[in-house]
Amino acid sequence: MRDFNPQVLGMFGIMRHYRVTRAYGAYICETPLGLKIIKESHESEGELLFAHSVKEHLYQSGFRCIDRYCVTEEGLPYVEFNKELLTVRNWIGGDEAELESLEDAMLVARQLGQMHTFCTGLDPMEGSRISMRWYEVPERMEKRLRQMQGFCKMVRRSSRYTDFDLLFLDHFQEHYDEAKEASELMSGPEYQSEAHLAETQWAFGHNNYSNHCVYKARGQLLIAGFEKSCFMLPILDFVKLYEKILRKYDWDYDIGMRILEEYEKCQKLNPWEEKILFASLLFPERFWILAEAAYSSKRNWIPQVYWRKLEEITEQKNQRQHFLRRFRMGLGL
Repeated sequence: MRDFNPQVLGMFGIMRHYRVTRAYGAYICETPLGLKIIKESHESEGELLFAHSVKEHLYQSGFRCIDRYCVTEEGLPYVEFNKELLTVRNWIGGDEAELESLEDAMLVARQLGQMHTFCTGLDPMEGSRISMRWYEVPERMEKRLRQMQGFCKMVRRSSRYTDFDLLFLDHFQEHYDEAKEASELMSGPEYQSEAHLAETQWAFGHNNYSNHCVYKARGQLLIAGFEKSCFMLPILDFVKLYEKILRKYDWDYDIGMRILEEYEKCQKLNPWEEKILFASLLFPERFWILAEAAYSSKRNWIPQVYWRKLEEITEQKNQRQHFLRRFRMGLGL
């Protein structure tokens, strides 16, 4: 964002300000309506309209723990000023939730479950960029399964192996087998039926939920970062959060169950959502991400940091497999 201009606040109906501070690439303004932050958005107008629709749907439904946009007289969550899209929001302050704190991790999971109870029936504003992703999980898994196989063939044809190549090949087969089983669990009419139900309910999710968008402020947890929201299966929000927490706690089964219990205090999973959760945890997502980063680029060398991250995955292999076995038995899959 370029220099501060009070006209921007005026477009949002804020005619006075007392003090302005530049921070975080934005401007924090003291106004009669409290602290406001003016920030350039790198999303499109359509994405901002959809994010605004999501926030207002949640707010009007009774879920108030969100980072709402201020709106213009036209009801828009942004203005275009000096060729920039600018948004104005209340300044949250406070700190991000920390997954190193088990208490915070449990709160973040519970807050997501509470939000998900309101994640149906969305009617986006006109002009919103609509992304419908209810049916994508089986296709995405199948595509990544093929990519993993292709990466393996490419590496085996190489005349010289890097440390990353050797580690990748050592653990490829077990991860490929996991990916194949996860893909098979998501194939067939059951998933399509669940996705169709979500479609008829106009179900949506945050699509970027983590502790980094949950702030402890004013005695409550506030959720921000809705700019990637889309129509999707809400359970996939929990999948990403759950996997991150499990990695943080070395795939400890008891801690994993406590996190799941916190989420289910607000949003009980049905049997098919449990199956989606298990299959998503079984699929070696991080292994695929590193392989894709290493082998899909045109660079002639693989950064050492990729090898270190792949080694971290292998170091947690036994704990992860133990968790998945117990989790599967508990679900009766």
